[in-house]
Amino acid sequence: MEQQDVAQLLCQAGIADPARLSEVVQAAEQAVAAAEHNRTAATRQLVTASDKLRYVTTALRTAQANLEQARAGCMTGAEDDDIAHTRAELSAAEAAYAKAATMVDRAHATHIRTTNELAKAESRGQRAKSKLRAAQQQAAEAEAAQATLAFAAGGESPHARPADNVVTAIRTLAGSHQPNQTKMGNPPELPFEPPKDLPGHALKPNPLSAQTPADFVALMKQYRIWAGGLSYRELVKRSHKAFGASTLCQALKSTQLPPEKLVRAFIWACSFSEDDLQAWATAWRRLRMRHQRPQGEMLAPVTALPTPQAPGQAS
Repeated sequence: MEQQDVAQLLCQAGIADPARLSEVVQAAEQAVAAAEHNRTAATRQLVTASDKLRYVTTALRTAQANLEQARAGCMTGAEDDDIAHTRAELSAAEAAYAKAATMVDRAHATHIRTTNELAKAESRGQRAKSKLRAAQQQAAEAEAAQATLAFAAGGESPHARPADNVVTAIRTLAGSHQPNQTKMGNPPELPFEPPKDLPGHALKPNPLSAQTPADFVALMKQYRIWAGGLSYRELVKRSHKAFGASTLCQALKSTQLPPEKLVRAFIWACSFSEDDLQAWATAWRRLRMRHQRPQGEMLAPVTALPTPQAPGQAS
């Protein structure tokens, strides 16, 4: 096998370039460093603004005290100019306080924003490092597979033919680099069988409770709903076309007992349960023997099947 064919096979296997991912990791680390720098600067601004707010608060309280003293002095003969001066100082202190409070709010918002940016940058960096480690592992596996291909092309294996080695290497490449659906977060496929009801919530229709063919057909409709409300087309597909959609539709609209073959195929397509299949077949036979026997034919009465008793119940 030529080197060009090997390179093409590695490319088709979907192996990521570790060198490219290394650049991505470096860029992510630089982004983290920049985000840390921005948050540090925002923290300093917040501390500075908080200190200034405390200083302005002290000045405001001092101005308020001076105004009170000036008003008290006015009662003892102080000049109105002193009161006007202290009022001007108080107004300036209030304006400075409002400005400092605004600075603190802005610094706090900047600090929150830079903290969030840092967290996002660290998360991106962790994802990039994970991809890099996976790519490095894939590259190591690809190198091993490439060596196997080269060895197989030479036909020097004492235990296997060259063609066998080539097939093994190709399968290694194709299998080891397929994306793992479970690791990527995709849920596993649901089973065909419907899940059982919770204890104390028995909702599955009991075919043995049918007293007439109409009851039997009504229970079949309920069983289809219990199994997930499968469409006629889906039931036909799951039964491997044992019946047609129109045939099933007519049977479920009728009050007559459906053919036994259709009932078996219908129950099996709904649940793939052998126990349910046996119960429905038994119910069908009982109704058939009771309600659709030939005229003039006398049959012994059909007794109901024994029902299981609870543990500890007297038999």
